[in-house]
Amino acid sequence: MELFKRSKSETWQAYVHYWDGTKRRRVPRSTGIRDDGTAKSRASAEAIAREIERSLALRSGNPTSSSKTLGQALRKLVEQAELAGFAQDTVKAISDRGVRLDEGLRLETKLTDITEQQLFDYAVAARRGDVDHPPRAAYTVGKEFEMLARAFRVFGLTPPPLPELGDTDAKPQRVLELDEQRALLLATPKRRKLLVMGYLQLGLRLSEPWKITEYDWAKRYVFVNGTKTKNSKRWVPIPDELFEQMDARRSEPEMFHRIDCSNFDNLLKRVAVRAGIGGDLSANDLRGTFATHMARAGVPILTLAKIMGNSVKILERVYAQVGSRGDHLHEAASKLPRLASAKKPGKEGAGA
Repeated sequence: MELFKRSKSETWQAYVHYWDGTKRRRVPRSTGIRDDGTAKSRASAEAIAREIERSLALRSGNPTSSSKTLGQALRKLVEQAELAGFAQDTVKAISDRGVRLDEGLRLETKLTDITEQQLFDYAVAARRGDVDHPPRAAYTVGKEFEMLARAFRVFGLTPPPLPELGDTDAKPQRVLELDEQRALLLATPKRRKLLVMGYLQLGLRLSEPWKITEYDWAKRYVFVNGTKTKNSKRWVPIPDELFEQMDARRSEPEMFHRIDCSNFDNLLKRVAVRAGIGGDLSANDLRGTFATHMARAGVPILTLAKIMGNSVKILERVYAQVGSRGDHLHEAASKLPRLASAKKPGKEGAGA
């Protein structure tokens, strides 16, 4: 749906899209809403245009528009993800969000029967939580609605207006300074110390310690395989300190002792509390700590993106927080020249 105005008309027009049973069509329609220069009039025109689009889809007689269910759409999304070669973790994320949508909207519900009020009630219940489910963050609910919108679009439908959730940005990355990293390692149980150190010095994602499929001990690299997609892979260099710890366990059947991902985050929170650095910590924060300290050290952004398997855009926006408060800012400030004039030689002994 695209709003526009004709030169001799004061009302908002819209190009609406629908499937007529043979192909996707794009046609102009008047919303009847006069443009008075306010955001409210534009929002009203957008709402009416969406209703026009929905009614055209229903009148088209296309069974895809009128009879497909939420469950069918979600299965289609999973099939598309598998066809695209996404990693199993990505496919699982779609399934997990589908479980949440099933609890609130039911998979057997026709897409065209889902209303704006139902989505509002869903958001309220998700944010409040109940006896069986803890409250979900706005970011989490926003991701569920993103997938719901994709479920509509997979069959050429326009979703109903989504409720306003407020700030849906992900939790800002927490960057651990050097003393905090040392305190965290000291408080970590011996069995998990190498794993925590691996996150801090390899910049791995939560599931990646168990996706290392090859070690190059001569050149000091680990090969991480199948993270974002089944074919994604990258070599990650091993820093000297971590290499010493890993080399000592080279003969063991498993380098990093396996632990369920959700259990690891819970363990990390407990260890952080014990270390005296607060309990709001996750494996993703350790990855962000790695990226930030590498960027502070002057590692080129393209090189860092290749090491971490991220785009430069995501790296700059999420992980490498060089502007966050830390020791590096004081180090940078200390490079400024003194403004007061230096003392003259021998001044202290003058008049003695």
